[in-house]
Amino acid sequence: MKNAGVSFFFLALSIMLFNSCDKGSGSLSTKPVTSLSNDYYITLKVDGVSQASYLNAAILYISTNSIQIVGQLPGNQSVNLLIDDLKTGVFNIAANNTILSYNATPANTDTFIGTIGTVTITGLTTDTVTGTFQFTATNFNNNATKTISNGIFNLKYTRQ
Repeated sequence: MKNAGVSFFFLALSIMLFNSCDKGSGSLSTKPVTSLSNDYYITLKVDGVSQASYLNAAILYISTNSIQIVGQLPGNQSVNLLIDDLKTGVFNIAANNTILSYNATPANTDTFIGTIGTVTITGLTTDTVTGTFQFTATNFNNNATKTISNGIFNLKYTRQ
């Protein structure tokens, strides 16, 4: 199930990022799924280095009650969270169907999949989700690891 979930996650991420581009001007679209406001954010540390996303997206998939959160980081890096059975509480990678990843390159060729870690949903309203996350991720192509720590998010989400 986890391999199918990872494949679905990256397929959905690719579609979402592709569709977020405005084909006419070459700039990013301001569709409701995308948050450029300082009120909505993702911050984290990658191997101890502080990062803040400059473009965020959060989608609640109503049919599965799962949420996908994506943050675009400087240098074309990204962080991705997929949480099933959305509610407030702690979601563990090992125990729940939760997928956390970090992409070091825009083409997803240097992807690190979370092997140990948690997401904690601390707040959930009809259109916002807040929480924290931390995980250790492995690049299964070369066995390199990344430590993602002090992750915090406050995002407006859309329903699909």
